[in-house]
Amino acid sequence: MFPFFSTAKSIAGSLSMSLIENQFGPINNLFINDLVPECNQRKWKGVSLNNVSDMATGQYINAIHDRDESGVASVQFIFKLQTHKDKLNKACKAFPRKTKPGRKFVYHTSDTYILGSAMNSFLESNTIYDDYFEDILIPFLIKSNFSQASQSTLKTNDINKQPYTGWGMFFIRDDLHQISNIMQKIMADTSSNLSFLHEALNPNDKNSLLAIPEANIYYNNTDWPGIF
Repeated sequence: MFPFFSTAKSIAGSLSMSLIENQFGPINNLFINDLVPECNQRKWKGVSLNNVSDMATGQYINAIHDRDESGVASVQFIFKLQTHKDKLNKACKAFPRKTKPGRKFVYHTSDTYILGSAMNSFLESNTIYDDYFEDILIPFLIKSNFSQASQSTLKTNDINKQPYTGWGMFFIRDDLHQISNIMQKIMADTSSNLSFLHEALNPNDKNSLLAIPEANIYYNNTDWPGIF
């Protein structure tokens, strides 16, 4: 059994968002400050779920790749803060706004955590569900013959038990084969209902942001679609 970081973002983030939208209609255009009260600062105005999934909130300290992610705020968020309240307060307040949302990719695992919180908030307010991981993602993984290991994730150490979303999932070797098959199928199927993930897997200069310029690598919808 192996722990996963960016792959967790793709599965817990992009796939879960796709599954939610498949059942309840598009939500990626909803605004974070309407779903996550902790992100009620002025800098979050106009920042959508799609923006946080793209890591393009317009908020950052240093735009050079991985500088913010390896900085003090991100280290505290990932490793030291244990409760949902503490993690979310840090995630919402860690970085100043420097540009309009949707323009600049800056890698923040905290953005994907906010995405998970927003998905749960939407589900709690509009459906019979309240936990995207337990109620939406796990049934899909079971149906797709993933291992029992994949059906657990790290969660906050409190009554909320918020899935980390940006990291903390576990897979065995056979799960990786399943992930590859599913991704290939969704990437090729233009009629797929999982349109949020389909778009992530089919990058172009309109739907993806340049993430690592020196390598010409792009990012979209919590996924590294690569080079185009």
